[in-house]
Amino acid sequence: MARWILVAVGLSGLIAALWWVRAEPARAGEDPYLSDIERIDESLRDPLRAAVEKARSRPELGSNWGELGALCAAHGLHARASQAFERAAGLDSTHPRWPYLAALSWMELGDPAQAEASLLEALSRGEDYAPMHWRLGLTWLEQGRLEEAHGAFDRAIAADPEDPTGWSGRARVRLQMDRTDEALDDLRRSLSLRPGDRYVIGLLGVAYRQAQRPLDAAEPLRIGQGARPSFRDPWKEELEAVRIELAAWSQMRAAQLTEAGRPEESIEILEAVRSERPADVTLLNALGTAYSRARRYDEALTTVDAVLELEPANRQGRLNRATILGNLGRLDEAFPMIEGVIEDHPRYGRAYEVLGALAQRQGDIARSAEAYRSALSLDARNVKVRVGLGLLELQLERWQAAEATLRRAVDAPHPLPDAWVALAMAQLRQGKLEDCRRSLDHLGDNPPSDPRLLAQVRLGLRRADSAEEPR
Repeated sequence: MARWILVAVGLSGLIAALWWVRAEPARAGEDPYLSDIERIDESLRDPLRAAVEKARSRPELGSNWGELGALCAAHGLHARASQAFERAAGLDSTHPRWPYLAALSWMELGDPAQAEASLLEALSRGEDYAPMHWRLGLTWLEQGRLEEAHGAFDRAIAADPEDPTGWSGRARVRLQMDRTDEALDDLRRSLSLRPGDRYVIGLLGVAYRQAQRPLDAAEPLRIGQGARPSFRDPWKEELEAVRIELAAWSQMRAAQLTEAGRPEESIEILEAVRSERPADVTLLNALGTAYSRARRYDEALTTVDAVLELEPANRQGRLNRATILGNLGRLDEAFPMIEGVIEDHPRYGRAYEVLGALAQRQGDIARSAEAYRSALSLDARNVKVRVGLGLLELQLERWQAAEATLRRAVDAPHPLPDAWVALAMAQLRQGKLEDCRRSLDHLGDNPPSDPRLLAQVRLGLRRADSAEEPR
């Protein structure tokens, strides 16, 4: 979590101020935070559930409620976020951050009156933080309270003259007051602090038009068309860091689900995160992999193509595209793609692994084995590739070589079930029936990815037991 959430700020008050007591009381036996958690995907509930339990176990600590508020905000539960932040503010009666963050949640809920009350409470706590002033100024500007808004922007500029939002905000007020020349001065100052801000350039065009200077207005109005204001607000950025960290946690959880053979659940998580981070190529690559594991190859290809639109040289995206093309049977496109990755990244073991899989799909066992050996020379710990090489050696009827390769695979810290089954087959083919049985015993309740090979091994053992030659 962001630093300010993990560390208690200021002294904890014993009595909550009246301004923050607005939370709707819960019915007996019902925790409103936990009931709202049910709206969130099951796989994402654990951090929020833990924050609720932490706040309930030590309800006297404002920092606990602040952490809960941040996680609620990150999930879009702004009503609960505002209540948690206000609870934190009542317990920590000196620091302005908690009521300020409550105000941001009230803004998300479209409640300017509550937002104004929270901002005024934050300002009453003594810290001269410029965004508190200019957010109050923006609130009053939207209500047409021009004199009050002007004063708020004056105070924002005094608190931080290097913050461009105070200057552009005051310019907006002055434009409505028909103080156009002063507004132009403010806009020029704002642009000197943040050059190229399209929104402020658009306001400059509005000011020129209002000053009856249409030739000067035309180009700024064109540049600013459709632009939205951007703000520099470190406290809000810390809150955004919680959202980013939660998204990272979601991606990690999704990767675990994909590897556990539950790609549909992974897709649900990643698509939810994608709505907030549509240009995150790491996320898109993970989503493409999940779609591929779910055998939804057309969607996988579309997702990976989005990666390569953003970053045409993206190594993982190119590798994923080659893999998906192979799954679609489009080998004539897949081979040039993966060969290009190897040419650009000759020490990238995963590329050789994909090349091996493509060659195996094509029926070129020798090339596949060579690619797998190259992958192992770069990463000897890759158990999946070692099992793949062992299976190829079984196809070539190189029983001893297969056994040696697969012995190393099962010696890994977490051997794959497929490794034990393939090793059992190599041992069976050499007549090592007791070794074969011991290898199968290691499976326990863990099924291999392809049950057909296991069925062949068991059939061979039954035949051996009845004095028939194993096939």
